[in-house]
Amino acid sequence: RNAKNYGWALKSIEEYASSKDVMFSQLTTAFINGWIASLDKTKRAKEMYPICVRQIFREAVKEINDYDRDIIRIKNNPWPKVEIPRAETPEKRAITPEECRAFFSAPIPESKFKSPVPEFGRDVAMMILCLGGINTIDLYNLKKSDYNGGIIGYERAKTKKARVDNAYIEMRVPPIIQSLFEKYANKKDTEWLFDFHTRHSTADSFNGCINVGIRKVCESMGIPEGKRYCCYTFRHTWATVAQNDCGASIAEVGFGMNHSMY
Repeated sequence: RNAKNYGWALKSIEEYASSKDVMFSQLTTAFINGWIASLDKTKRAKEMYPICVRQIFREAVKEINDYDRDIIRIKNNPWPKVEIPRAETPEKRAITPEECRAFFSAPIPESKFKSPVPEFGRDVAMMILCLGGINTIDLYNLKKSDYNGGIIGYERAKTKKARVDNAYIEMRVPPIIQSLFEKYANKKDTEWLFDFHTRHSTADSFNGCINVGIRKVCESMGIPEGKRYCCYTFRHTWATVAQNDCGASIAEVGFGMNHSMY
């Protein structure tokens, strides 16, 4: 994901410059500020993209300039006069237990397909909620070897490279979603636990499809567009319900969500 963020940031600045050969000398204060202004209507990119490009710039200066021998190839530095805006704080994502029950009991919109997207989205949402708010990429990447004796054990993709414990966690699969494990079980001779890889080529497309399905269910329930749910709704709902309704401490919630304890 981090590498993709850098790729998107680079593509954005290339589009702004109308060139795929953007030179460091072009990155003047005026150019950078103009580019950032063009991102004004975005929620996250206006902060994330400039931070990525600034880091690329800094690494290039370290690699290309040789101050000991007075060889300065990158002579400009626009960043002291550039103010990177903050990303917009996302609205509260968690829903109440009552809203959660309503979502999972709502009729699936009619479809001519054998495996309709709304059904798929709601099923995976249930798995997310019942597995401690597991991330979709970790569900997608679960292997048959990760599931033993009713317990899944996996390393969280987002943080495993940044933690000494490789962000490893184990949890028991509750009976309420056992039927979903069987429904989406990978019956082919491959390493993957679920058949998600036969449906979607990447974790991103898997995530996108789930969100489409969840939102279609929300639409059928009459939930207005700006308040419809997504995958993260159920991750945050698990955390909120665990703390507010089940008496879990912040440390216990963090542990359940596989956050760093260090």
